[in-house]
Amino acid sequence: MNKRDRITITIKKDILRQVDALVDGDKIRNRSHAIESILNDKFGDSFVRTAVILGGGSGVKVSGYTELTSPLLSRYKKKTLIEWHIEKLKKIGVEEVILAVGVFGSDVRKFLGDGSVYDIRVLYFERDYGTASSIRQARNLLKDTFIMFNGHIVVEDVDIKEMFLAHKNSKAFVTMGLTTVANPSDYGQVTLKGSNITKYVEKPGKSKTVSYIINAGIYIINSEVCELVKPEEESLEKDIFPKLAKNNKLNGYMIDVPWQRIK
Repeated sequence: MNKRDRITITIKKDILRQVDALVDGDKIRNRSHAIESILNDKFGDSFVRTAVILGGGSGVKVSGYTELTSPLLSRYKKKTLIEWHIEKLKKIGVEEVILAVGVFGSDVRKFLGDGSVYDIRVLYFERDYGTASSIRQARNLLKDTFIMFNGHIVVEDVDIKEMFLAHKNSKAFVTMGLTTVANPSDYGQVTLKGSNITKYVEKPGKSKTVSYIINAGIYIINSEVCELVKPEEESLEKDIFPKLAKNNKLNGYMIDVPWQRIK
């Protein structure tokens, strides 16, 4: 049983009335229980425990060498990118990482193993196709809402818990991290109404630019999305996101910290 500390707080009367309104004597026993429930909802056990990292791709050049390696094993601030990812995920309570590996999967497996060295569980599956087929392959492992992001982006400063809370407060199936760039032609682009993504277009090219607001490559996804992917559909960006946007099931979350992609 978790130990509890007694604290004294000052709170506005109108907020306290809303807290007291949650007390029903059954699920919420008293004022202290109500406050704990609210805090737990934001910071505690309701957070996702699984993250999917898309680590395929053709690889990147290592400085000073002619060989190629997985983007996950490229260096960023004296560590590999995957080590930064794991460090970030552990801090926010993620216990399991599912890695979709591609051409350099054996290199990643050799480096990470089962994750025990990093005190996190790591599972693997081959990413032979696109992003949609990846989560369809892993659907038996994804029974609850999960985080997914492209392995070559830097997420160390992204407030994933705040993004998760925004997702919970929406009715969307997917919440997509968004940012802005000067040249959006190499990215998926969105149009917004509030936080609702009304249109998603994957890399339309310079002549057909939809928006300078782009897909940042990080998502909170409800598990039922895995079942929406048909066998012939390979890409979330081309096959799934446009349909979710059309049906008001795609939410946007603006990332207000520096965003970068390791090429």
